[in-house]
Amino acid sequence: MKKKLLVLGGLIISLQVFSQVGINTPDPQASLDVVGKPTSTNVFDGIIAPRITGAQLRAKTYTQKQQGALVYVTAADTAPGGQTAEVTSTGYFYFDSKLNRWQKLNSGTIAVGDPTTDAFIDDPANTMVKLGASSTGTARSSNTDFVIKDNGKVGIGTQLPEAGLHIKENGNTDSNQLKVQSTNSSPLINLERTGTNNLSAGAELGKLSFNGKISGANFPLAGIKANYWGNGATNSSSLTFSTSDRPAVLINENGSMGIGRIDTNYAMSPTQKLDVDGNVRFRDVPSSTMNSTDMLMALDANGVAKKVDLKVPASVLVATRTGPSAKPGDGSAAIMWFENTHLSDNTYLTRVDNGTFKAVKTGLYTISITAHFDQVPEGTEAESPYRGVTVGVKTTTNKLTQHYGSNYMGNGYTNITAVFILNAGEQFYAYSQCNKGGTYRQMEATMSVVCTPL
Repeated sequence: MKKKLLVLGGLIISLQVFSQVGINTPDPQASLDVVGKPTSTNVFDGIIAPRITGAQLRAKTYTQKQQGALVYVTAADTAPGGQTAEVTSTGYFYFDSKLNRWQKLNSGTIAVGDPTTDAFIDDPANTMVKLGASSTGTARSSNTDFVIKDNGKVGIGTQLPEAGLHIKENGNTDSNQLKVQSTNSSPLINLERTGTNNLSAGAELGKLSFNGKISGANFPLAGIKANYWGNGATNSSSLTFSTSDRPAVLINENGSMGIGRIDTNYAMSPTQKLDVDGNVRFRDVPSSTMNSTDMLMALDANGVAKKVDLKVPASVLVATRTGPSAKPGDGSAAIMWFENTHLSDNTYLTRVDNGTFKAVKTGLYTISITAHFDQVPEGTEAESPYRGVTVGVKTTTNKLTQHYGSNYMGNGYTNITAVFILNAGEQFYAYSQCNKGGTYRQMEATMSVVCTPL
């Protein structure tokens, strides 16, 4: 008993003199130096920290005097908060009096150059968590911050984010750009407005705003805005494009576009697919020839565009007769044949039969005929007032133009030009007439028609 007391007294004296304790070593190299017995299989080397549950740890209040205290949590805190806010798993935890909370010792592989076990640093004084040193372990350069504020705002390049995500250019290449890249599908930026209730008409869905500094302050200069115009059950929306901080172009829920402003606050509300408040100009329009089917664009009294026919003459028919056709010389009108068609525009004129034609469009029709006749009887002046063969043009509404042939017999030509205003659906034909007795023959003949739409 005396020997044991003597040894204990010596140990106490040694601690007082050297302030170092050695376990399994006579030469401690630190305040506490524990040397294990790695070759002894029945000796379990190690130091066991106090074992405690998270709930038990929460019941204690540690102060600055316990800075660096180490415990092993055997069960996560069932209601983490206060000093145990981060005690959400088992493991070793140490007390950080500056943060006034227990911090878990990190585990796993630590990135090369990272000076800490956690790249993010708590900064309660500025109500944020921020990225610590750079990947090499050096201090971060100015304006390369990455912070998460306690209110959920994220700042990249700034410690003072003014929005949910605030990216500030820092002078480095491409630091002023935002890129979305996709390999297997189309990149998407989704602006989505959600809530517990359905949308109501006029609700703003989202917008892009382009701002800049004017007179020392930032102002919105241009933008794109989307609005909802349904009843909460239908998909109906519009887009408004603004310039100079004023609406300039509106595409409404029906897909119609309005360009211009009806006042300083609202863009043109279109009543047509394209509604322009102001004049328009077309540049680099290619030159071409005019077709018979071309139409003009005209504006009514309200400025609404419409198509109208071109009021220019168009050649719509060229027809001929090549073979002889016997006609009676008794003064009766014999319809002339023009069975060969060399030019025909059915948008103006259609053929009824070999000698009759019908107007498709109302217009001014100029009909020119040159006809050759032979075997014309001589006759006498007493027998007939006609000379040669008379050619006429007549309509189904009894419009008539005729021309007396010159005084010839046997062989001769008669020319005529008739001008009528024909309504759509009205028909006309050419005829020849001779009052010299016997018979005569219509030889070759040509009819050409020009129409000026009305």
